[in-house]
Amino acid sequence: MTDTTITINKIEAILALKADAEVTIYHEDGGDRLDWRDGNPTNITEEQINSKLVELQSAKDAEVAQKATDKASAK
Repeated sequence: MTDTTITINKIEAILALKADAEVTIYHEDGGDRLDWRDGNPTNITEEQINSKLVELQSAKDAEVAQKATDKASAK
């Protein structure tokens, strides 16, 4: 059996919060730096991004687990 892990990233979380967000993420030694190309007009915070990241990751993990269960049940 193959363990499938799908990881949600910050860009996906940001786009889930604002589909037309224009942002670049720079990975630096001290962490990620966000460069909001659109000026972040809805004032999306790091806390909102992290919360959405957890929400999306939980949903994706549940989806993968359900697919594995469905596959195992079909045998």
